[in-house]
Amino acid sequence: MAILGVHGLHFEEIPAALVADQPVYRLNRAVRGLVEKVKPEILYVPFPFDLHKDHREVFHAVSVAYRASSEAGRAVKAVYCYEVQSETHLAAPYIEAGFTPNSWVDISSFLDTKLRALACYESQIRAAPGARSIDAVRALAVWRGSQQHMAAAEAFVCVRQLR
Repeated sequence: MAILGVHGLHFEEIPAALVADQPVYRLNRAVRGLVEKVKPEILYVPFPFDLHKDHREVFHAVSVAYRASSEAGRAVKAVYCYEVQSETHLAAPYIEAGFTPNSWVDISSFLDTKLRALACYESQIRAAPGARSIDAVRALAVWRGSQQHMAAAEAFVCVRQLR
């Protein structure tokens, strides 16, 4: 958090890797409460078609939270799905939607900071050539950047953009 300059963090009492096992109403209530508390204008959520069931459930709970029938939901101006290295590319080809970005953010000046922050997450980082290696994360950023003539980029699927 210090490397990224993050000053606040919110936790819910829903254990990682057990999100998909929670009753839908409980997950929806937790996510809606967080959206109401933080009042974000932009939401970043996992792309729902990957190997990790929790990513799918979080995407759906966030979709419920930002729907226009709630005041907090109407305040959300944009929703972007991100790819998860080591998960998104494992969706079943031709059966599930593949990650095809429609929005890119130039991270050229932040890539080294991102890699330093990721290196702190030792339990999730793997040795190269693994998809969760620092080398692979850098390679994906360079690849995504090359798609838009940038040195490095994060790519997203924009699912909501209000003007």
